[in-house]
Amino acid sequence: MGEFKRKKKQMQAQETSMPKALEQKKLGLLHLQNDAGNQAVSQLLRSFSGVPQPSIIRTPLGVTATVYFAKNSSLLDAANFRVVEQLMSELGYLFEPVISVDGHASGEGPGALNQSLSERRRAIVIALLTASLKSKPQIKGTAFGETQPSVPEEAETEGELENQRAQNRRVEITILYRSQMAEESKKPILKPTLEPRATSPFDLKIPPPIKQPKISLGGAFDKEFNHVTDKVLDELGIKKDWMRTVLKKGARAAIDKGAESLLDEAMNQAGLQGNTREAFKKGLEAGLRVEF
Repeated sequence: MGEFKRKKKQMQAQETSMPKALEQKKLGLLHLQNDAGNQAVSQLLRSFSGVPQPSIIRTPLGVTATVYFAKNSSLLDAANFRVVEQLMSELGYLFEPVISVDGHASGEGPGALNQSLSERRRAIVIALLTASLKSKPQIKGTAFGETQPSVPEEAETEGELENQRAQNRRVEITILYRSQMAEESKKPILKPTLEPRATSPFDLKIPPPIKQPKISLGGAFDKEFNHVTDKVLDELGIKKDWMRTVLKKGARAAIDKGAESLLDEAMNQAGLQGNTREAFKKGLEAGLRVEF
């Protein structure tokens, strides 16, 4: 009988100690999870350091914006996310806008990885832009990987090279307005009608044709664009007509197609070098930029 009581007490003691041991293991696991989570957050915040600020240019024809990403990441920091969020809000008020989204990556690392990064970056921006839209618009553009850098990655020092690469980890967004054109195109065109019972061709009374409103979204922008480019060219002392024509055509094509490389090609044709080249680009940007 005494042996039975002794074993019973041992079993009760074991049952009491087991929950305590399990609780201690759970607490240890929670500490490990918290430490891992804090390390992950700290690593994510460090990766966002050095990410360029977003840029946005507005014209009467639409909006061109560029948002930037951290290395090996398809996540947006707060500043770049706010730009996409603002464009998402504006899209809700536009009638069938033309939207193009192009994804890019920097040149370090395998080409396949950079292609995948540019695709994921493009996909996340498209998802954010269209998240609150009732009908999903057609999105143009593609993911280019490392094949279309915004700036060449040729710096000799590590810091300058990283700054160049940061400029290439980007998504370029172009939104063209066509709400006015779409609404005007829906209006019926009234045709002249003939009065009945005409006894001769001279008795036909044809009312004057209805004048349709002229649709010219680009007129105002053309005037503003020519004014800005002429002013910049005058300040730089570029007087030759052929040079002015090449540069103006290149700048306009770069804005219309959202491709800065077209402007670079025009400056190459015109022979702009060094400070003059940079001053022309900065002058155009300052003249056409609207504060976001």
